[in-house]
Amino acid sequence: MKKNIIFLFLFIIFLAITIILTRNETWNPLSNLSQSGSPTSYAIGEKYLQEGKFDQAISFYSGLIKKGENPGLAYYGRGNAYMGLRRFDEAIDDYSNSLNYSRTASVLASRCTAYRIYSLHKEAEQDCQDAIKADPQSTDAYLALAFLYLEQGKNDQAQILIDQLLKIDPNSAMGYFAKARVEMVQGPAKDAISSLTKAIELDPTEPQFYWERGFIYYSNGMIDESEADMQKLIEIADPEIDGELMMQAGFLMNTYSGSRTPQP
Repeated sequence: MKKNIIFLFLFIIFLAITIILTRNETWNPLSNLSQSGSPTSYAIGEKYLQEGKFDQAISFYSGLIKKGENPGLAYYGRGNAYMGLRRFDEAIDDYSNSLNYSRTASVLASRCTAYRIYSLHKEAEQDCQDAIKADPQSTDAYLALAFLYLEQGKNDQAQILIDQLLKIDPNSAMGYFAKARVEMVQGPAKDAISSLTKAIELDPTEPQFYWERGFIYYSNGMIDESEADMQKLIEIADPEIDGELMMQAGFLMNTYSGSRTPQP
């Protein structure tokens, strides 16, 4: 049973990285891209993205593109919405269209992530390196490149990037999440608990943090702690975005009774 659960854990990590990066990006398109339209109107699109209303965001940004109202920003916003829906081909196309107007670090980092999902590692690495050159303070670029290196097994290079990210932004929840991923790979996984706890302190609204810490607790026989994390995950998760994660949290909770050590 535990081997099957570990497989599910690894599978869910792969699926969740896209969601968590989309939801936790620190990009600010209003400052990063030149604009000719109303900042208020762009805030509407950002609000849709933050709320996970990706179809509405696509409709909104498509309207801006049709009107020719700052297409560089509009393509970028629509690309992020496509990422949220896992429509990666369309996301890459929109990021590429945005870059035709302005080669900004935020868009390059986003396309890097989309390329990585398609295992286009060479293209992904080039975009992330270009993003860092364009803006050496871009935490999005460091984060995207760190996840790429982790996927390639370049753990030491990933750690260097994460250290740089946390130097730029010591309060980056995603930075500590990435740090935990390195610690999980290098082992023992229990070492990642402190980094995940820090990530949760900085952003207690991200369900994925609770899943990973809760699973590590489970793997180390800390069932009460694991159960508390899974209950919190289910409490704060959005069923439309995190439905799969909620389902697996429920599945894990159903195994707790058989995993607790009987009391004498």
